[in-house]
Amino acid sequence: MSGTPERPAADRYLQALTHASFVNEHGGRDYERLEFLGDAVLQLCVTHLLVELLPEAPPGILTDARQWIVKNTRLARRAEELQLAQGLRMGKGALQQGSATQVKVLADVFEAMLGALYLDVGLEACRDVVDATFGAEIRAARTDLDRIRNPKNVLQEWVQRQHRGRPVRELLVYVDLDRTGPDHDPLFQVGATVDGERLGTGEGTSKTDAQTMAALDALKRLGLR
Repeated sequence: MSGTPERPAADRYLQALTHASFVNEHGGRDYERLEFLGDAVLQLCVTHLLVELLPEAPPGILTDARQWIVKNTRLARRAEELQLAQGLRMGKGALQQGSATQVKVLADVFEAMLGALYLDVGLEACRDVVDATFGAEIRAARTDLDRIRNPKNVLQEWVQRQHRGRPVRELLVYVDLDRTGPDHDPLFQVGATVDGERLGTGEGTSKTDAQTMAALDALKRLGLR
């Protein structure tokens, strides 16, 4: 009887490494439900850590900091450091397309593994993992909170100050400029325009990331970063 709890946990970790393309070819369960759970666990653990480490920060900055921590590129980098891609089970077609190295896939696998860990040993262990994974970055960043603020929010606030009385949604517009790369690994280029003038340009593997980089470019051109 002592060995019975171990097998379900092992199955969950294997599921956390199983892509939908593998399930389509071989059956079983993919990591999507665990990724959904892990995303919520990660959000909670990072929020708790931020509240502890940045006791003076208002909710808006805490939100920006959380988004800065849990963005896909950072999660994918952690998945690479943990060598999760080496255990990832994918279908032949997805492997040939290079899906195992996609930022979104690696980020999802990281969250799926966190979801499996939560079901296996609980929230406290997940908090320890998140602290070990992201705590140093947050501690280093707390001396420079402006660095971790979402550039899109900072740019929006600047537009509000410069154009009082006019709706920001009419002034600040992100324009799609280009899309390159294959369907499974696209690269988007976006321009940040204010009152019709392009102030910045950015690229990213998603439109959101490209918009963030465009806002950051605009802030640098304006001397605000």
